[in-house]
Amino acid sequence: MKISAGFWIAALVGLGACHPAPPAPAPASAQDYTGRYVLQTVDSQPLPYVRPGIIPGEGTALKSVSIQLESPDNYRAQAVVAFTDSGTVTDTLTASGTWTRRGAYIVLASRWAPWRLSPAVRSDTLMGWLQADGFILPHFSIFTSRFFGHDAELRFARQR
Repeated sequence: MKISAGFWIAALVGLGACHPAPPAPAPASAQDYTGRYVLQTVDSQPLPYVRPGIIPGEGTALKSVSIQLESPDNYRAQAVVAFTDSGTVTDTLTASGTWTRRGAYIVLASRWAPWRLSPAVRSDTLMGWLQADGFILPHFSIFTSRFFGHDAELRFARQR
């Protein structure tokens, strides 16, 4: 069975559409990444990211997420979310854990309690793509495909 060059080109282009572009060259050391990062976009959409509710005017708005990468390997994060039904309540989710750089990737091992009144602590480990000015994560804490309704791309930029 002979496979044409056109088939291979189409297959490779198709694979590229499923994953973010290769990361830009990363700084020389993990320490070069310490600092504060702020979520800029979800799937190229600027914040706030609004997940509509069943009734018009209701829903959940992801207003901000910031991640502070500290030396040698700890991090702290905060997400601000507004819930609207008959009124609006704003809450803050905090997370912490460790981070490491593995080549062109960042790995976060996280722990968080979903909201102030929730006693359950949850955890997750995820890998993202380092960029010259930040990183891209496929999700963060409770902000997963279940929250967004699809696989998302969360783009964080370094704040100087």
